[in-house]
Amino acid sequence: GITWEQLDDVFLGWPTTLVADPQQEGVLYAISDQQLFKSVNGGATWQAYQSGAGFQRIAAHPTESGAIFGLLRGRGNGPRQSLNRAQSWQSANVGLEEAEVNSITFDPTNANVVYAGTQAGLYRSVDGGNTWTVTGLPANVQVFTVAIDPQTNTMLYVGGSTGLLRSTNNGESWTAATTINRNVTEIAINPENPQTVYAAANNQLYRSQDGGESWTILSH
Repeated sequence: GITWEQLDDVFLGWPTTLVADPQQEGVLYAISDQQLFKSVNGGATWQAYQSGAGFQRIAAHPTESGAIFGLLRGRGNGPRQSLNRAQSWQSANVGLEEAEVNSITFDPTNANVVYAGTQAGLYRSVDGGNTWTVTGLPANVQVFTVAIDPQTNTMLYVGGSTGLLRSTNNGESWTAATTINRNVTEIAINPENPQTVYAAANNQLYRSQDGGESWTILSH
């Protein structure tokens, strides 16, 4: 990150999502103006896919090269899955048929376990995204982001419209962080020390050093 260069200026607007294939070096996916783009040479050149499909997010499978999930805008679209690097797609929304999905997050210890943050709560799949069931998070919580403790995968953090919530039992029950009560858009866990967690909310950056028990605002 010391020096930077501008890559192929093929995007229709500002790229809003950038994801790397964790199993194949140089393969990147990006979304710009709701259109999907793919690069196979580290971003030097890009090819457009699925014009007009309305993509809003992409998530790459952590262990299967070429397997990606695409999230489309609008209720009832649900996630779609490609197993061949965006060449073809199939629905992966059994149990999510009426949900508007905001995020897809893989369990870092078991790639068959996947969480979908939606406009009406949090859903979990235990078969790699083929079928989904609702968790214990209330349906009135709009979920924007999900983070999973990489050492204790029963510990989940959810950020959404009502703030930050934490579960210690795979999402069956939840407690709220009283100091962060709205619009949590990003959560990051320190992989070396999962007791340290960061959350972006209300134009502020928060940090917990006790696994989400308490939070402090970091200075600008």
